Amino acid sequence: MKKVIIDSMPEETRVAVIDDGFLINFDVERSILAPLVGNIYKGRIQNVLPGMSAAFVDIGFGKNTFLYIGNGELPESVRHMSANDKFHIGQDIILQIEKDASGSKGPKGTMRITLPGHSLVLMPTSDYIGISHRIKDEATRSRLKFIAEQHLPRNMGLIIRTSAALQSDEVFVDELSELTQLWKTICTQYKVMSGPALVYRDADIVVRVIRDVIDEEIDEIITNDNECYLRLKGLLDSIAPEKKHLLSLYGKRRRIFDEYGLEEEISRIYSRNISLKSGAEIVIDRTEAMTVIDVNSGRNVGNGLSLEDTLLRVNLEAAEEIVRQLRLRDIGGIIVVDFIDMESKASNDMLLDRLRQLADKDRVKTTIVGMTNLGLVEITRKKSRRNFARINYSDCPCCGGTGQVFSPVTVGINISRDIRSAEKVSHADFGYEVEVHDTVAPVLTKTGMLNDLARELHTKIKQSSTGAIHPSRYAISRLNNKE
Repeated sequence: MKKVIIDSMPEETRVAVIDDGFLINFDVERSILAPLVGNIYKGRIQNVLPGMSAAFVDIGFGKNTFLYIGNGELPESVRHMSANDKFHIGQDIILQIEKDASGSKGPKGTMRITLPGHSLVLMPTSDYIGISHRIKDEATRSRLKFIAEQHLPRNMGLIIRTSAALQSDEVFVDELSELTQLWKTICTQYKVMSGPALVYRDADIVVRVIRDVIDEEIDEIITNDNECYLRLKGLLDSIAPEKKHLLSLYGKRRRIFDEYGLEEEISRIYSRNISLKSGAEIVIDRTEAMTVIDVNSGRNVGNGLSLEDTLLRVNLEAAEEIVRQLRLRDIGGIIVVDFIDMESKASNDMLLDRLRQLADKDRVKTTIVGMTNLGLVEITRKKSRRNFARINYSDCPCCGGTGQVFSPVTVGINISRDIRSAEKVSHADFGYEVEVHDTVAPVLTKTGMLNDLARELHTKIKQSSTGAIHPSRYAISRLNNKE
């Protein structure tokens, strides 16, 4: 059974989709850190970089938004909103955020605006019609395209989603009319507002999730919040009244995610190492440029299978979990996977085919690029919103996000180097006091490093420790008396 579980409170809303008790999708949104993706702004150009075909735009956010401007000419579809046909500093423009700020980088914007609905996505600044590749029936595709061409305003574009195949012509036209009216409202808001300013805020997490999964085989939608329940009831009334009976309000004292065994499952999303049922393991490491995933056979011994069959089975199992983890962790950008090397081309082709089948099920565009000469599988996945790791964690104040601090021996060597440098300037008659972290002190004592240094320099070195100091740092001071 597939269920949507919504844990909602004023500070944070979490949405989990489970299938037969197995977590397949997870999303989270916080009121004080709401994503910018999908929002439409009236921005003001702060800088134009012709060499990069880009501009930096102030949208009222802390960091300027990066906007690709191509040849520097304003797109035909939005020229009526500007007094000038070319991008220039100080100009007000309309744009939509397509990628949240990350690290030192600001958000990324686009003038190819999209307004998603239940079955359609209106593209008021584009002029083509796209139909979901999941609609296979040619007669249905032709019918939907004909309706779109008849009713779509001139110079606008449309994406016809999979769910449109189940809608009547009347419902299709009504939704298209609602989206075009929304665009007119946005244009009116844009004209009357003084920029930089937010013109339109995208739907929140509850609306987005229901909008995306409502056409799947959902058996139950459960929330623990009465306000959220009423919103969902109204939403289902408007887009899927036949599914209102699936909605229920959770009323037990036990926390809703604990009731469905989700807290432990979600905690594993942040783990670096993930164990597979066969005993194999995958390791996920994230860098600024890409995500790197390693597959290890671990305790898997094959159970009588040939070596090639064993490796293929482990790799196929890992492929399932890797695609699932990309979705759960909302990992985007470039992903490189080091599967266990297989000799057979047929085995490698089977692995790539399985990855492509799994990627097709992801609502976020995921492309299996192929296998490199080194046997690494390259994957790209659209990156837009902040992933869960960035939402839930900040860089460690000790390691600065590297995951490493100086070893105690390295700290001792650095201390020795500093004291030798100080001795070259002037000899410390009464010696030095060195303060280090509690984890460093026992190693320095065991190695006798500072005692050896004291004998070498014919001075005294007194050692103390504290838990308040950074593990890689230390304090050296000169003693003023014989004590």
